[in-house]
Amino acid sequence: MLCFQETVAPPTNELRRPYFGLHRLEWPDDPDDDSVNFALGYGDWIRLLRENGFDVVNLIEVRAPLDGTEHRYEALPTREWSRQWPSEEIWRARKRA
Repeated sequence: MLCFQETVAPPTNELRRPYFGLHRLEWPDDPDDDSVNFALGYGDWIRLLRENGFDVVNLIEVRAPLDGTEHRYEALPTREWSRQWPSEEIWRARKRA
């Protein structure tokens, strides 16, 4: 989310918004998309999960494989970009007994 542009295009290699206080992101330049993304920092996620009775078991930062194929979605990160930075994360949390 930090590197995505305001317009529909893949992310760049530049930081475009601050990491701290990011929270709610809307994409006003796309009239066909009224979606909202919620982005918290890792520390905020961990605190939120703990405050609600969960323990973080694992955090997997997904990296594109070397031999992967490109996708057909213009606005998503390219394989090359996703080899350098995680475009997705998998959080595993367990509810405390």
